[in-house]
Amino acid sequence: MAGAYILVSGGSEDHQISLSPGLPDEIHHTYYRYALLRIANINLARRVVKTLQREHGMSPDVCEDWRLFEVVPEKDLSDEDFVLARDLRNSKLTAKRPDWLGQCVELAKELQKHAQKHPDRDFDSLLESLGIPHDRITGKTESGSVILWGGQNQPIVNEKRKAKLGTTTYNLILGLVKAGKRGMDKNDIEEITPAARKTLRGLREDRDWRKVIKMPGKAGRKYRVI
Repeated sequence: MAGAYILVSGGSEDHQISLSPGLPDEIHHTYYRYALLRIANINLARRVVKTLQREHGMSPDVCEDWRLFEVVPEKDLSDEDFVLARDLRNSKLTAKRPDWLGQCVELAKELQKHAQKHPDRDFDSLLESLGIPHDRITGKTESGSVILWGGQNQPIVNEKRKAKLGTTTYNLILGLVKAGKRGMDKNDIEEITPAARKTLRGLREDRDWRKVIKMPGKAGRKYRVI
């Protein structure tokens, strides 16, 4: 899973501080923005942010001293976010942050530790963010990289919705997902459809499917969805 940064942003006359000298001046004057923590698992980050926002967030519609927590996937960092992410590793800058920001950082770290002790809840958080009822799941990989919830619905691959699969293709992927690490050999997959290998090669033209569908490469090895 891709990593992400947890950011906090807000606005207050008392908190118009310049946390990141690399950001444009107008940003400092309108609101503050700060990177609290980098988390290697984006699902974990989403759960932490959900708790932070529920228990410690304040909407700009409610008060002037507002505070919003958000997850920004590492690959989606803007230029400004990149500066914040860089400053997160700068001890001189983090030492100057206000006490309340330091408390947010420590709180985020504690929530991360708690979430790591309950990995199943990360998957629940992902399902919630995608709007998929837990009881509709028909198959998923151990890592959660592939989620199937019926042939009539779009499969989820690396947290992205993909085109619906035809019945035969869906049954092939479901079989591989259920096989897990032990995989399936050529005879196994061709019992589902004689065109199994061609079907898998076609799916692998998509970058995300290519990452999760593993072809044997040599005789005697197995086909897997990881």
